[in-house]
Amino acid sequence: MRTLLETRAELTKASMQSHTTYMFYVPEDVEHIMIDFSFDPPHLQDESKALEIVRETLRYYELEDETRIDEQALNYLPVKNLLTISIDDPDGFRGARHAHLPKQNVRIGETESSPGMLNRRNPSGLWSITISAHAIVSDICTYTLIVRAAGIPDNEKLAAIPWQNKMLNQGVPVKKDEQQPVEWKKDKSSWRWVPAELHSHTYHSDGVQTVQEMVDKATEIGLEVVAITDHNTVSPLQEMEQVQLNSPIKLLYGLEWTTFYGHVLTIGYKRLQYTEWRNVGPKDIGKGIEEIHRHGALVGIAHPFRIGNPIGTGCHWEFAVEDIQAFDFMEVWNSERPGAFLHNHKAFNYWTDLLNKGYQIPATAGRDWHHNDSKHPMPAKSYIHMPSNHSRQSEDFRTLFLDSIRTGAITASYGNPLQLEAQINQTTYVISDRILEKGMFTFRAYVEPWESMGENISIRLVTNLGILKEKKGTFLTYESQKKLLWIRAELYTGAHNVEEMIAFTNPIYFIP
Repeated sequence: MRTLLETRAELTKASMQSHTTYMFYVPEDVEHIMIDFSFDPPHLQDESKALEIVRETLRYYELEDETRIDEQALNYLPVKNLLTISIDDPDGFRGARHAHLPKQNVRIGETESSPGMLNRRNPSGLWSITISAHAIVSDICTYTLIVRAAGIPDNEKLAAIPWQNKMLNQGVPVKKDEQQPVEWKKDKSSWRWVPAELHSHTYHSDGVQTVQEMVDKATEIGLEVVAITDHNTVSPLQEMEQVQLNSPIKLLYGLEWTTFYGHVLTIGYKRLQYTEWRNVGPKDIGKGIEEIHRHGALVGIAHPFRIGNPIGTGCHWEFAVEDIQAFDFMEVWNSERPGAFLHNHKAFNYWTDLLNKGYQIPATAGRDWHHNDSKHPMPAKSYIHMPSNHSRQSEDFRTLFLDSIRTGAITASYGNPLQLEAQINQTTYVISDRILEKGMFTFRAYVEPWESMGENISIRLVTNLGILKEKKGTFLTYESQKKLLWIRAELYTGAHNVEEMIAFTNPIYFIP
């Protein structure tokens, strides 16, 4: 029998007429659930105080003549504490146990459930137990709540984490059949690359900057767009609205869902909007995505391979995902100098595996910006390709910016934007285009050097078939008529004989 929840707490008289709710995860194949609930003391031990409470109550409700109150008060002893429990499962209300008992043992199952509980299957997912404090007459009332599941073995790990489902265990999902894709290309001759930070935190959660301080620094380092994505709160967005009035930076409403099972970047809400994460269980991310999309925001998986529970709580992606295409992007580069971290290498390789399976999921970089204390931070910018004839403060700008992310018009770099082109029959395609034409293509990858680029620079063309071409320097051109699913460019520095990726593009796609 596995313990799913165990807690002890003290309530005072000030907690009377309050509810305390605990949410917990119930795994698959649970035969029945046992709940042990108790509270102590069951009643007020000091009889003189108890009698005074009864007298006070009788007088307030005018139920006895003053001459008989002392006599009748004895009939109401003892004066009891009363705590009750009610249970909800993923399908709704499951039952309540309003019994005047200081110790209760409750069974919940498909059959033979305790009085007050409904007989039905025990679904996997998030359950909740609510403790209702109807009466607390003692100075302190202590309760103990233990929930156990029968039919599954106990968790033998030192850190007994209810749900662990690391990303590599899930594997790369098989691509679902869908409508035949069509060629997609826009005239992007007047488009430009907009440098953006899509993952940032202020002092409203675990960062140290105010919104204004972040804007000042963002302006200094050449950013044009910053998404404010504090952990589980939208309070900085009120500050953002005031700063935006005089800001040269476009600020986007955002929120990082910092859950037990993974971090979700939500960016680009139409207005200040909180979306609820606490009722989303490890198998419920689909309904969370729907809610975020309903408010006009994008949904992305943040740093999916960082260390997880209990060290980096929720940092590793462990949600069960039925349809990975429901996400608008995946953050494959996280933190400062992202190309140096193993967890980012894993995320990048996972993204590559998705591309090879036929998925077209955009990849982003996020500094996960908390402070400016690093002497040589080397953050990567996400450059977003979008029309240049729209004011940053217009609603059109927000819509076009989000559309460009959604379609994968993104290149990420420590410095200047790495660019990629594919030319055939005098038509030039760029990052995020979908190509139907077949034949001999001329591919070009190039970047304008920057001061801190490093030494031994090399540039690669990478495809679903592997490395197509590699060359020293910052410019590469190559002709090929191989049948490809996708192609992207990657930029590396080889300083000190250690290779580090310092820029990458999202792909150009080919329609089979």
